[in-house]
Amino acid sequence: MTSRRMRQSVAFASLAVVLTAAAYSTSDRWNFDFAQHKGTPRPEAKDEFRFVIVGDRTGGAQWGLMPQTFREINQLDPDFVISVGDLIDGYGNDDETVNGVWDEFDKSEMPVLKVPFVYMPGNHDIFNAASKRVYEKRYGPRFKSFNYRGLHFICLNTQESAGNDDVRFRGNSANVLGEEQLNWLKEDIERNRNARRIIIFMHQPAWTALNPVYPLLEGLRVNVFAGHYHKYSYQEIHGIPHIICSATAAYVPDEGMEGYGRFRSYLMATVRDDEMKLALIRLGGVMNPKQFMEQDQSAIRRLSDAAAIRRDSDDPAAPTHLVVRNPMRMPVKVQIVKSTRGSVKHLFDSQEPSVGAGQVLDREIDWSSFAGRSSAEYRIVYRFDNSAGEYQNVDFPIEAKVHRSIQARAVSAPPMIDGDLSEWSGANWLTIGDPSQASMGVDAWDGPQDLSAQFAVAKDDKNIYLAVRVSDDNVAFSGSPFDADSVELFLANSDDREISFNAESDWRGLIVAPFSKGGSDAGPTTGPARLRKFGSPSMWGGLPRTDDATFGQAAYARDANSKQYVLEIALPRTELGWDGPLDGAAELDIAINDRDSGSRRESQLTWAGTDRNVHSSRYYGEVRLASP
Repeated sequence: MTSRRMRQSVAFASLAVVLTAAAYSTSDRWNFDFAQHKGTPRPEAKDEFRFVIVGDRTGGAQWGLMPQTFREINQLDPDFVISVGDLIDGYGNDDETVNGVWDEFDKSEMPVLKVPFVYMPGNHDIFNAASKRVYEKRYGPRFKSFNYRGLHFICLNTQESAGNDDVRFRGNSANVLGEEQLNWLKEDIERNRNARRIIIFMHQPAWTALNPVYPLLEGLRVNVFAGHYHKYSYQEIHGIPHIICSATAAYVPDEGMEGYGRFRSYLMATVRDDEMKLALIRLGGVMNPKQFMEQDQSAIRRLSDAAAIRRDSDDPAAPTHLVVRNPMRMPVKVQIVKSTRGSVKHLFDSQEPSVGAGQVLDREIDWSSFAGRSSAEYRIVYRFDNSAGEYQNVDFPIEAKVHRSIQARAVSAPPMIDGDLSEWSGANWLTIGDPSQASMGVDAWDGPQDLSAQFAVAKDDKNIYLAVRVSDDNVAFSGSPFDADSVELFLANSDDREISFNAESDWRGLIVAPFSKGGSDAGPTTGPARLRKFGSPSMWGGLPRTDDATFGQAAYARDANSKQYVLEIALPRTELGWDGPLDGAAELDIAINDRDSGSRRESQLTWAGTDRNVHSSRYYGEVRLASP
């Protein structure tokens, strides 16, 4: 064979390979023989694309929600995004002020979005002559249309009055279009009757304003979208689907009434040839797979117990500190969000504090002004770029609590650990029995006569001593200390870290019950008690495992007649790390468990008033070891 023929053979063979590969790839595209369920048969699409429709951003813009929306949309990767208006909380009567409001959105939030975005005005965007001038200069005509891959998109302006081009007052409902816009709309529809589909967008759902053009739309594939009401709904008018988009990042009245359309969402349209399918996506329903990195998760779990709002006293005007310890390997920004029915408020309106990796924030805050008198839910929000460089935010419940303290009484001779508290007559006793201290089973707790306690702390050079006197209308035994009447102790020495986490060397969790050390039955009414220490909590939640403590000693005494039991405990200061000059850094919380008639613990009281004491020391009280 000549070299020329060889080259031709190779060329034809290569072409055959390419054609064969192309044929295989084409036939395989819609071949679902590999699937056990084939679904509804559908023809191979000649053209297919997606776009997203976002609802109102403003009318009570909610912090951080539009950037969140844009991040979700980036994951969906549509061809473009179109708004139904209300992108700014418009205000101002001069161009400079209005431009400043637009700059805030365009420069701080819009860069998050990675796909094209189509602006359309709402009543918060065009509301006076200055806002109209600014909008047209920045974003072009107030009403417009464009074509994309055979579809025709029309964006209307519902902020003008009938018969002229004046700006509609913000609060007025739209029911007509201006003469100029209506004439333009009729001509635009006639010019584009051959489009595969016509899609009309307007801010206010001015369905009656379309009455003059509905006859022109007969027989065409048409969809109409609006916003404004912050409530989702679907209806068909003249056989045409009309959708009012719910708010995407704005205030939602009657939040929680989802059956009434009150929820935040956006729409994704998938166009396949002449068909268009819509998916209503709840905000928060789309996430980046790299948003939850394995190497970050243990630290994120700690974030749930890494902050406290500490009030110096019960006085509402008392000084209050926000304390945050950052367990992450990257800086985090912090925000406190207050939610009441119908409103959301942020503690930091401008610059959110940033806490470096492993660092502590301790900042005095004006809590009384922020919290006010109304009941509310508070959450702490952390924002950071995770180990993959992806933006992430997490939030957890938080509440303001009094930062309690107790003075440890110095003793010259150590008390006998025998359950006899006669040696504690001069101690400083504090009470646990307030409703604010009910941390579990609030409905099962019938008040101080059901369960309450007093405790005191003493010290010498070697040990810390605790005495706990518990009033309990039914002292019940169980083989599990958590399901018996018992006392839990939580101790830490966070020093300059402010907050200790439960896996750290200075943290201790202990539990002791007023029963025989053998643990098989209640035993005699007095005697040595079994002191157990906590292990690490299970990743599945639930109760931590316990082991016998290799340090300290405990004793109990029960009195059925007085419905009372006492515990006396001695703990080595060296074991607790409380042997240095702590200057008030020693931390303590005490939990009293109660079981009455059931087989498990039914309620719990804690000195700090929280059941999160097993995770960190953020709300522990202070044990003052220095002499007063």
